Amino acid sequence: MVDALLTKDPDNADLHAWKGHAMGNLAQGNPADMMKYGMGAMQEYETALKLDPKNSDGHFGRGMVRLNAPPGFGGDLDGAIQDFEAAAGAKKPSPEAYFYLGEVYKKKGLLDKAKAAYQKAIELNPKYAEAKKALAELK
Repeated sequence: MVDALLTKDPDNADLHAWKGHAMGNLAQGNPADMMKYGMGAMQEYETALKLDPKNSDGHFGRGMVRLNAPPGFGGDLDGAIQDFEAAAGAKKPSPEAYFYLGEVYKKKGLLDKAKAAYQKAIELNPKYAEAKKALAELK
């Protein structure tokens, strides 16, 4: 479906980010799917960000790839921080952007920054159980 929409509007950054999300979801599970769809997802996020460098969905998606992929396959914690910070700094930031920013900070050992990011996620969504659990684990 997204390919049909992109045929009509190939310069739409939001559509490229959406396709990246779909491919990212398909990349979950077995290593063959990760290889088949993961790189395609990253390419779609890159395209979205070339078209619109402030596209928060593109930054969020690329941040997820950078957080979860192994080094050499797109994994890059410093890059993930940059992407999640960009997504969190959007006009309407999502609690998920702050949660995953906290996750990257935690992996990097930046625990004070992780706590602040989790707290911001909870501020945006007071029912965010994962963020509450992650914050409690750091205390």
